Amino acid sequence: MATAAPPAPPAPPKSKESVSGGGGSGLLRGRFGEGGGGGGEFIHGSFPLSRYRTGIWVALAPIVMLFASLTSAYVVRQGLGEDWRPTTLPSVLWWNSLVLIASSITMEAARRKAKGISNFEFRVSNFEPVLAESHVASRGSQVEPQRTESQVRIQSQVGIQSQVTGRKSRVEDLRARHGSLPELRKWLLITLLLGLGFLLGQIVAWRQLAARGIYLATNPSSSFFYLLTATHGLHLLGGIIGLSGVLTATWRKLTPGGRTGVAVASIYWHFMDGLWIYILLLLLVVP
Repeated sequence: MATAAPPAPPAPPKSKESVSGGGGSGLLRGRFGEGGGGGGEFIHGSFPLSRYRTGIWVALAPIVMLFASLTSAYVVRQGLGEDWRPTTLPSVLWWNSLVLIASSITMEAARRKAKGISNFEFRVSNFEPVLAESHVASRGSQVEPQRTESQVRIQSQVGIQSQVTGRKSRVEDLRARHGSLPELRKWLLITLLLGLGFLLGQIVAWRQLAARGIYLATNPSSSFFYLLTATHGLHLLGGIIGLSGVLTATWRKLTPGGRTGVAVASIYWHFMDGLWIYILLLLLVVP
């Protein structure tokens, strides 16, 4: 009589490391992996940042058209009559320009911090469940040493503990590299203060003109100076209000919405910076 063949032993389960791509670093990769091409372009499964960028540029289009119209009216009016008398720019405008450029630099620093924190938190969220399972496995081996009675198993658990320790060190390295939430708040707050400083500088410039007897209705040149600088100042004030909301939203925790707010606010802020440089050059070239 033929005997039945013994059943094949079950295949060993795949470890977390093999599922995640091998090696400790695989647990820290994921959608925002260090070597991936995404670079944080997606916010935790939401829409890609390119859609939000497109939206803010569409919102900026009316501002572009407004200042294009003002530029056209400024150039045409300058060549219409002899009543045009050039307005000498107040010296404080040069310091104001440096302040606004500095605010653009700090805004970019805040954007990069937000991106780094967001990517870091996403990788850690994938890493923590595996870390917890490793701790449970190591504790189980310590509670029941008599039941296993296997040196190989003990060595395996020691290896898991060493891997957990190494991955904890890896997390700390990532946190040091990408910064922390207080650093993000610091850059946003500095940007906000520099923006307010720019507006105060604009008020000082208007007061300097008034001290020289140059007002809104003094001549067409001064009228356009007040109009251009005041319009830009109002739009920058809107950016300051929006940036205040972003700072409030990210004060305790950087959510995906907060990360989006920082990215969109940076585009608007850089646009206001570039727009001011354009206005300053226009007033210099066509005095």
